[in-house]
Amino acid sequence: AMEMSDATAAMSALSQPTRYRCFQLLIQRGQASAGELAEALGTPANLLSSHLSILSAARLITSVREGRSIIYAPDKARLAELISHLVSMASA
Repeated sequence: AMEMSDATAAMSALSQPTRYRCFQLLIQRGQASAGELAEALGTPANLLSSHLSILSAARLITSVREGRSIIYAPDKARLAELISHLVSMASA
């Protein structure tokens, strides 16, 4: 079961509109580089970097270096844990 602190970190990370849209985009695309995300969201790359760090710290996204790029992907297992956590609260 997901710890309350993990759940609140994930929800806090997703409570900011740019981060929410970034996560949504990663869910839709499966993966993307920081540059692709910045372009799609119309957000400067340096600003997006801090958003990606927060999503990463909440373990909602993963990253892998590919050459000179960092490729980000959603952690769908983590999202499923969060959803399950919320559903169990609702059905308690």
